[in-house]
Amino acid sequence: MKEKYSIYALITVTCWAFSNVLTGIVMQEISTFELAFLRYFIAVSVLLVIVCWKKLSLPAKKDIPWFFLSGGLGFFLYTVCFNLGCAKTTSAVSSTIIAAVPLFTAILSGILLQEKIMRVQWNGIILAFTGVLILVFEPGKMEITSGTLWLLGAAVILSFYNLVQRKLTQRYTALQVSVYSIFCGFLFLCIFAPKGWRVIGVLSTVSWVCIGVMGIFSSAVAYVCWAKALSLAPQTSSVSNFMFLTPFIATVLGYWILGETLSFQNGIGGVLILAGLLLFRWKK
Repeated sequence: MKEKYSIYALITVTCWAFSNVLTGIVMQEISTFELAFLRYFIAVSVLLVIVCWKKLSLPAKKDIPWFFLSGGLGFFLYTVCFNLGCAKTTSAVSSTIIAAVPLFTAILSGILLQEKIMRVQWNGIILAFTGVLILVFEPGKMEITSGTLWLLGAAVILSFYNLVQRKLTQRYTALQVSVYSIFCGFLFLCIFAPKGWRVIGVLSTVSWVCIGVMGIFSSAVAYVCWAKALSLAPQTSSVSNFMFLTPFIATVLGYWILGETLSFQNGIGGVLILAGLLLFRWKK
């Protein structure tokens, strides 16, 4: 049972991988900010039904700032920085930088939460990150640009979000943490509401299906599972390391859904990522 967090983490990164693929489809019709608003509008609507059904208790007043911090980091600032970065760089660069989140999370959790990372676990993290580099590397396209800096900011922000989630899941259920964090984050995203409402009538059926999947599964379901994983795991890094799988799963989904090609390079990268995760979980 103590390894159950792995199931929740795997569900999350799979949902996020679907988001990586589906975002490209929707972005052919609307901007990133319009997509962010509509996606989380659907997520909030679904979670609101769950709140009424489950009759969730409200958070303590002293913890409300923590939920706004969690929502502001994970659903507003991260979304803005990530979208701005993706608009100014390649998918290979964005995948690599965001895959550095487990590295940043491990460092920050060691400093701020005093979580000890063993040498063999650091080796696993480095091996998995090497796999990501091999998976997405494109010669001549890895350079420092304004987009790279936005994405680095997004990676650091998401790492802090993981730590705040870890703190909140010590006092609240995973459902409460996810629901109230997304609600608070959505309040910030409402600044994009005017643009979001204007594009509703021009979206195709395919885009609506994609946004629906992202809102329900890549947002609502994924973040509830992520919070649950953080509440069960022995370390924050035990969960964040699963993010190394996202580029690999997204590559496979791209082949399955969009007909993108798979290469020997993809296979080698995927094997190293899996080996790194297994090494991190190995106990002496």
